[in-house]
Amino acid sequence: MPPRLQHALRFAVPTFFAVLLTGGAWEVFEVGLQGDVPAGMTKAQAMTMNLEEWAIIAAVQTVVVFLLRVSDVVVRLPTWGFAWALAFWLGLASAGVAHAAERGRTGLALVIAAVAIGVWMVLHRRLPGWPGHGAVALALDEAASERDLR
Repeated sequence: MPPRLQHALRFAVPTFFAVLLTGGAWEVFEVGLQGDVPAGMTKAQAMTMNLEEWAIIAAVQTVVVFLLRVSDVVVRLPTWGFAWALAFWLGLASAGVAHAAERGRTGLALVIAAVAIGVWMVLHRRLPGWPGHGAVALALDEAASERDLR
C-alpha cells in the first residue's frame, strides 16, 4: 500500500468509529438519561433516528479527514494513539457543536468549533506519535516533500 494512502487511512479509520461512538454516547445521555425524545416517538425510535444521523456525520467527517490527510506533505505514519486522540477530539467537538446547533445557538456552536480547533492546534505537537516528531519517513522524506512544494 502506498505510504500516502496508509497515512490517510491511519487517520480516517479511527475518525469514523470515534465520531460514531462519541455521537452514540451523547445520544444515550440525551435521549436515555435526559429524556429528550421528539413527540410521537419512543426512546428506541429517537435513538435509531439520531444514530443514523451520527453515522452520516461520521462518514462525511471520515471522507474529509481522508482527503485532507492524503494531501499531507509529511506522510509519516502517526501512532494509533495519536490518530485515535485526534478522532475522539473531533467527535467531542462535533457533539458539542451539534448540541448547540440543535438548540439554535449558532454563536455557541461557532465558539465551540473555534475553541476545539485552537486547543488542538496548541496541543497536537506535544502528543506522542505526532507524524512530525522526527519519526523515520516511509517513502518520501520531509526534505524531498518540501522541495516538491516549490
